[in-house]
This record gives sequence, C-alpha cells and structure tokens, in this order.
Amino acid sequence: MEDIYTPSDKERSRKTFYQGLIGVALLILVTVGVGYAAYQFNPYIGCIDLARSVNSRLEFCSTVIEDQTSSALDKKNAHFNRGQIRQNSGDFSGAVKDFSFVIQIDPGRYEGHFLRGKLYSFTKELRKARADLNEAIRIRPAEEEIRIARAMVLIDLKEFSSSLKDLDMAIRMDDRNAKTFLVRAFVRYQLGAFKESLSDINKFFSTSNSQNWRAYVLRSAIYRRLRNDVNANQDMKNALDIATDKQSVRTYFEELGVADP
Repeated sequence: MEDIYTPSDKERSRKTFYQGLIGVALLILVTVGVGYAAYQFNPYIGCIDLARSVNSRLEFCSTVIEDQTSSALDKKNAHFNRGQIRQNSGDFSGAVKDFSFVIQIDPGRYEGHFLRGKLYSFTKELRKARADLNEAIRIRPAEEEIRIARAMVLIDLKEFSSSLKDLDMAIRMDDRNAKTFLVRAFVRYQLGAFKESLSDINKFFSTSNSQNWRAYVLRSAIYRRLRNDVNANQDMKNALDIATDKQSVRTYFEELGVADP
C-alpha cells in the first residue's frame, strides 16, 4: 500500500509538530512570567497560594500586612489567612492576634469572632470563647458550625441546658451530622434524660462507620442507668476491644458516674 504521507506531507506534519511545541513552551513561559509579576505586584496572591510552603505563605501574608500601600481589604484577608496558617501550625497566640486584627478591621463579619472563639476554646479560655461565639451567632444565627462550637464550650462550662439548645438548633439545620447526635447524647445523659440519650447515640451508630470507643462507653453507661446490664456489658466489651489504652476506657466510664459493669 502506498504511504499516505508524501514526503512533503511528512515535512509539513513535522513542522506543525515543532511549531506546536514552541507554542506550548511560550505559553508556559508567559504563564510563569505573569504569575511572577502578579506575586510582585500583589503579594496577597502568594499568601493564599496553597501550592507554596507554609513559611512562604506566611512571608507573603506578612508582606501584605506590613506594606503601607496594601488596601484595607487585602490587609484584612492577609490577617485572616495568616491566622489560619498559624492556627494549623499550632501557633495559637499568633493566630489570636491575627483574628483580632480581622475583627478590628471588619467587626461586622462573623468569621473573625468564630475562629478566635474556637481558638479560645482550644486554650480553655472558655469565657472569652463564649463571648466571641455569642457575637458570631448574633451576626450569623443560622450557621450550624458556630452552634456546635458554642455547644462544646458550654459543655466545658457545665452549662448543659444551654448547650442542648444549641445542639437542637444545629440538628434542625443539618440532621446528617453523626457527631452532633453523639454530643447531644452526652449532654442529655448529663441532664438525666437517659432514654433520649439512648435514642441519640443509636442514631450516631446508625449513621456513622466510626469505631469510637468513647461512644460505646457512653452507651454502656446509658444502658447501665436504664438497668440493661446485658447490653451495658456488651458495649463495654466493644469499647475495650477497640481502645488501645484499656485504662482510659475504665476512667471514662467512672467519669460518667457509674460502676464498671
């Protein structure tokens, strides 16, 4: 069979191929050049570039914050992003300072109050955490994540009735979050509503594939309160089978105020 590519066709095809390669190379160079110019023109782009290292992003964020020519919006966003980077890196005090600047620049946005409130809850500054989360909810009352965050703070403050209200609201907003049912089961247990607590924790197990030993211990304690020793013993066994630290299982059971079945 005759070659369908005549010599001139082959030459033309090869020329087209090399022209294509040159075009791609030029496009890459232009893209890199534009990207570099963009970083030089507006360092905030580097601040939010997830492909860059943490230290590099921190440096870009700091450049935006310290640059007198940066707009107020870019400075606020740089503080916001640097705060998140610092939080993820374990620098909670630095993150609190950044989120405080976000609140100072734009107090009407809920994000600064919410993130600083969560940080205060991590550092167990619970009253500060509650104040920030109260403000976040005032600004954004229909945000499930804020309700859950405040509920956790209220649990630490032993204000279980108030925590239950936030959890009820969160579940009305989204009844697919298994962990919210687990937390509400704990709160209802603390309030002595054992049947309701059992209902919640069963919803947790039915919607979650998690092998959570603490959930088994809690349900064991609930069964114990309801005088169902057979199920209490089985859940305690399940918890001990899952947990690597057996003593932690027994300690948590004691914290729930019941005897080890």
